[in-house]
Amino acid sequence: MVEPPLVFQSSRDLLMSFPSSSHDGAGTVSFADGHVELHKWRDERTKPPVKYSHYLVNGVKTPSNPDLAWLLEHCRPARD
Repeated sequence: MVEPPLVFQSSRDLLMSFPSSSHDGAGTVSFADGHVELHKWRDERTKPPVKYSHYLVNGVKTPSNPDLAWLLEHCRPARD
């Protein structure tokens, strides 16, 4: 069974894939219901500097990251 790609997995402090850091520290997140939100990343660990000399390591623990808290709050199933 293949798991769908997610920004977060079972750990609440694990960043699986970094957002782009080339848009003045902000990114647009699109949702399944069709709306989008622009979010300015606040934690420097969410937006490491762009370096073209090596690969970016994914699956990095970033405890107490407010950006991950924002993603967890906004990217979960709707409550009825």
